[in-house]
Amino acid sequence: MPPSPSPADRRSHQAPARAPEHGVRGGRQTKPLPAAVRRWAEQHIGSVTDVHDASHDWERSRVWELEGGDGGRWYVKISPSVKFFTRETLACVRAVSDRLRTVSRSLARLRARLSDLNSP
Repeated sequence: MPPSPSPADRRSHQAPARAPEHGVRGGRQTKPLPAAVRRWAEQHIGSVTDVHDASHDWERSRVWELEGGDGGRWYVKISPSVKFFTRETLACVRAVSDRLRTVSRSLARLRARLSDLNSP
């Protein structure tokens, strides 16, 4: 007997719905950065001199690349739900935590090598 279908097997295989066109750049949709999000970003990173839509081409993707007056670049995203926000936040925390452990081990090895070089 074949296995029963999983919930993933019951999903529609249609392409994700596209957001209504707000503008077109390079043949793809662009979404304007909401004024409240721009104000929030400027409170945290300083003046924003340029904004580029960096969203995926599906309805709920809302990501922008921001350029600051000091030449810095940042991304700002509006998560589609609390579930996605929580999952992505935890993933970022995990990635940073893993990276810090790697850097700590590298620094410990470097200290040991430097100590060996300084020994008589």
